[in-house]
This record gives sequence, C-alpha cells and structure tokens, in this order.
Amino acid sequence: MALIKNIALMGTSTAMRLGCGLLSFVVMARLLGPDQFGLLMLCFSAAGLLALLSNYGFAPYLLREIGAKPDAAVTLMSEVLTAKIILSLAVSIIGVGSILLLNPTTYLVFLLLLAAQIADSLTELFNIGYRATNRYGAETQLASMAAVIQLCLVVVACVWLATPIAAAMAFLISRLIVLGITWRSQLNYYSQLKIASWRLGWLQIKRTHTFASDFALQSLFGQIDSIVLNHFLGPASVGIYQAGMRIFLSGTQAANVLSSVFIPHIASTSTKQAARLEYGKLILSFNAIGACGCLGFYILKLISAENIFGAEFSELNDIFPYFGLLFLARFMAASIGCILTINGSQAIRATCTGLQLCLLALLVLLNGITSIKDWIVLLIITNFTLAGLYAIAPTICKSYKIKKGII
Repeated sequence: MALIKNIALMGTSTAMRLGCGLLSFVVMARLLGPDQFGLLMLCFSAAGLLALLSNYGFAPYLLREIGAKPDAAVTLMSEVLTAKIILSLAVSIIGVGSILLLNPTTYLVFLLLLAAQIADSLTELFNIGYRATNRYGAETQLASMAAVIQLCLVVVACVWLATPIAAAMAFLISRLIVLGITWRSQLNYYSQLKIASWRLGWLQIKRTHTFASDFALQSLFGQIDSIVLNHFLGPASVGIYQAGMRIFLSGTQAANVLSSVFIPHIASTSTKQAARLEYGKLILSFNAIGACGCLGFYILKLISAENIFGAEFSELNDIFPYFGLLFLARFMAASIGCILTINGSQAIRATCTGLQLCLLALLVLLNGITSIKDWIVLLIITNFTLAGLYAIAPTICKSYKIKKGII
C-alpha cells in the first residue's frame, strides 16, 4: 500500500507540473506560430544539450544510494550539490562563450534558457531529497504551487509580448522562483545540508561517470531532434514536431515517477526473492502506462491538433499515431533500463544506449529525412531495438565475464 500511495503522490505532483507546463507550451505555440515557436524550441534544445553536463545523471544515483543508505542522505546530498555547482559553472562559461557562434537575438534566447535549465537542474536535486526519504506529500504541495507560478508567468509574458525572448525570460524567472522556494523548503528537513569541499564534489563527479554517460545518452532524445529536423526540414517543422513532442515528453515523465519510487524501494529490499517480485510490478507498471499512452495519441488524432495548437499545426494529426507507437517503445525500454540501474549495471545501460544512437545515425545517413514522419519512424525502430539490447546485454556480459560494460 505504501508503494501505491507514493506512486499516487508522486504522480500528482508530476501531473501538476506537466499539466501546467504543457498548457504553457500550447499557449506559446498558438501565439508564436510554427516559425517563432520552432526558433524558441531550437534554442531550448541547444540549451538542454549543454545543460546535460550540469545534470550529470545524479538523480538515479542519489535515489539508489539514499534508498540503500538512508543515514548518509545529508552527506550524499551535500557532496552532489558541490558537484552540481562545479559543473554548472563550467556550463555557464561555455554558454557565455557561445556568443562567438550565435547572432545576438538567438544568443540572448539561448542564454536565458540555459540559465533556466541550470536552475531547474538544481531544483531537481532538492526534489530528490523528498523522494528518497518518502516525503512525497510535501513535494506534491510544492510542485503544485511551482507549476502554477510558471504557467502564469509564461502566459502573461506571451500575451503581453509574443516573442521568443519574452517566453525565455518568463521561463528563467519562474525557474528561479521555484528554485528559491524548494531550497528554503528543503532546509527545514536537511538543516545540515551545505556545500561540501570541492575535492569531495570532484570525487562524486568521477564516481558517477557511468550514470552521467547513460543520462546524457538518454537525454539526447527530444533535444537532438530539433537540430536534426532543422537541418533537414527547417524551423517550421521543428515547431510542429516539438508541439507534439511537448505532449509526448509530458507523458514520458510517468517513467520518472515510477523510477523515483521503484529505485529506492527495490534498492532497500533485503532479499533477491523480494526484489524479483518488485521487478514484476515494475515491468507491468511501465508497460501498462506505455499502452495507455499509445492509445492516448490515437485519441488526440480524433480531437485534432488544430483544436489544440491552431490551424498551422494541422500536420500533427497524421503524426500523432506514430508518436503513440514511439511512446510504447520508450516505456518498454525504460522498464528494463530501470532494472539495470537498480542492479548497478549503469555502464551496460549506457553502452546499449550508445549503440542505439549509432544505429539511429546510420539510418539517417542511409535514408535521410524528408518529413517529420520519417524521423519518428526511425526513432520507433531504434527504441524497440534498445529494449532488446537492454534485455540481452546482461546475459552477453555475463557470458564473456564483463562486469561493468564498455563505457
């Protein structure tokens, strides 16, 4: 019952964040149009790719470690906070230096969104403190308030001045407000939380490199898409694709909900037999949501993209069913990938994801991209392949006595 309650609370907080976040993107898409929205999302993706360095995959690492060693929670959080600060400084320096590559308008939008994503990364670190210590109710209340703040700021900014710069500024302000509220809230529970020594922060960076590798490779999904589509099809196609992808990514956050609950829960189990029973629940939960999401995209086709985003986004109607199949493939792979994380096989997981991306790149080179649908079909093929790789990789590594994978 406790597991179901935690999933429900975590799901509620995530639903509030994503519901308000999705509504924000719908408003932006309608007011900016495909071209300007595409430019905003292209900068969003570029900033997201750079911000991967500051995220570094600390979330699954902390959930697993705190779940197994709850008494070390404050120490682990302090050391990872220091590691995050080190990486965020590096990201900021690179971001400022990008002025040499971008025109002034695009540079400002990119920089604002990069700062927003760094703030969001720090907020996510503090949110892990709630999840790893079973305080899902407290996170639900805070997440609900934060989601409403973001929605109000973004909507007001876009209605007042419908430009990518206004939207990016609203994102940054909302992320900073949420970071401040979350930091203050966590200090009530982690009164001893502080910045650790730089040496300990650097040790955490080195210790979690396999988690970072896997996180970076996984996070390319939804970020690299904009750059590829902009190269082959232009910013308008990026805008149309990312409008659908916002719905898709909102749904895939259910995987983060399940991972945030199952990873510390299973990591704290005392016997292998008990863990195996929980693995069955995990796989069933992931795949059930994947199937529901697949059906949901077919329903969206009936509702019509024009009613959601406006007449300029009508092309999405033909693409929604493909998003549905991709959703199913992602959750099938995520269920097995989560088990690899729990078992400490993060290197194997990262290696499989790297092979998937190599296959995707090869298919793009061989076939090219002539439509948005072409890109999604390639993603469907490679994600089902990833699920297969996750399933067979541990057996192969065991047969050849490879314990840590390749990366």
